Amino acid sequence: MKKIIASLFIIIFTLYSCKTIYVKDKETTANILLKNLLRESEKIGDVTVSGMIRINGVPEIPSTAYISFTFAGNLKDEKGTFGIYLLKKPVMEIIFDKKEVLIVNRKSLQYKKINVDETDYSKLIGVNFNPIEACYFLLGKIPYSENMTLINYDWNSKEHIMDLSTSVSTYKIKLNYDELIVWSEINNQFFEKIFLDSIKYVKNDDNAYVPKQATFKTDDEKRTLYFIIDKTSLNTKYTTDVNSIDLTGYSEVKSLEDFDMKAK
Repeated sequence: MKKIIASLFIIIFTLYSCKTIYVKDKETTANILLKNLLRESEKIGDVTVSGMIRINGVPEIPSTAYISFTFAGNLKDEKGTFGIYLLKKPVMEIIFDKKEVLIVNRKSLQYKKINVDETDYSKLIGVNFNPIEACYFLLGKIPYSENMTLINYDWNSKEHIMDLSTSVSTYKIKLNYDELIVWSEINNQFFEKIFLDSIKYVKNDDNAYVPKQATFKTDDEKRTLYFIIDKTSLNTKYTTDVNSIDLTGYSEVKSLEDFDMKAK
């Protein structure tokens, strides 16, 4: 009987000890992982990302057509230009500086200045997403924020799962055990919820993994953005300002619905 009681005591002690170590390791792992992710994101300032984009689920846009895109900006300062081009000719540019947004229709010589909380890019390209957040994920990084908070952390046999929050956004992030982002839910209070549904990496000349393809889907899964990344540069200085764009010969529309986006 004494041996049985002693054995039970050892089993119970072992179980509780393992649980304590597991929780401690879980918290430590989560904090280290978040610190690593933020450190990598914080390094990014000026950046240019270019390639091809295909938009599915928007009747006005041919689902089989890839068009060129370029994002150039300073992610830390929340400034940038997201441009779409057809046959190397500019079709539309979104120039933003934190709360200010200037949307320029290069085809029909139209423009509209709005505040970020008034933006709805779905009226133009079918999906209302935040270009800054999208660019971070196209770099394989989480959006950087000084007030980023870890809400929850878990893991399974294949991936780390993190719930993160800032003052304006929440993210659910899945990373593999190489700490590469493989999926994300992006929920920004000014834009619609979108998902980074898949992302493919290749090794660059420095033997580091960099994104080559990324697919974003809307919450209803009816609209999809396919990105193919041709070139990424972290050495291009971004100097464009919302108020420095030459709009001579352009007319301001009353609302985004008034943009004429038809091909001419």
